[in-house]
Amino acid sequence: MDEWLIKRARSGDQEAFSMLVLRHQMFVVNICYQFLRVREDAEDTTQEVFIKLYRNSSQYQAQGKFRSYLAKIATNECLNRLRREKKMKTVRLEEYTHANVPPTKEENISPKLQEALDQLPTRQRLAFLMKIHGKACYESIASELECPVSAVGSLIFRARQTLQRKLKSSSEEQEASQ
Repeated sequence: MDEWLIKRARSGDQEAFSMLVLRHQMFVVNICYQFLRVREDAEDTTQEVFIKLYRNSSQYQAQGKFRSYLAKIATNECLNRLRREKKMKTVRLEEYTHANVPPTKEENISPKLQEALDQLPTRQRLAFLMKIHGKACYESIASELECPVSAVGSLIFRARQTLQRKLKSSSEEQEASQ
């Protein structure tokens, strides 16, 4: 369906592109929110993602899933925004608020998982999110984070370990309270 819609959009069918946006808007907003942690920034970046998709629709080749392609664009736009705002090196997790956009049912993330993600060091969180959302290779993650490829593997490994530990302890606390 998505391939058909993008093909129609390439030939100037505005309605087909609108349908693509409607089908995937919340998916992109959720990816952007996980990186940026501010609702308005996530919504603005989502618009930028779809503008970029529209302008570059002729470059899309149906080799993989459309959603993976879209997630890669969203991830890159978020990283570009973070870089522009110089947040990548200066942001502190304490500045994040949880009062912003909750995930949709489609992209439902448990509050405990979101809390655990929020507590990860910034570089670990970014590497982990880039890997799961953008399905990016270690080389491209290293390039975006400006670190060695070997460091990317360590960042993702430590992020997974920390998430598993936090979720396990959270689960044990919940069982103990019952």
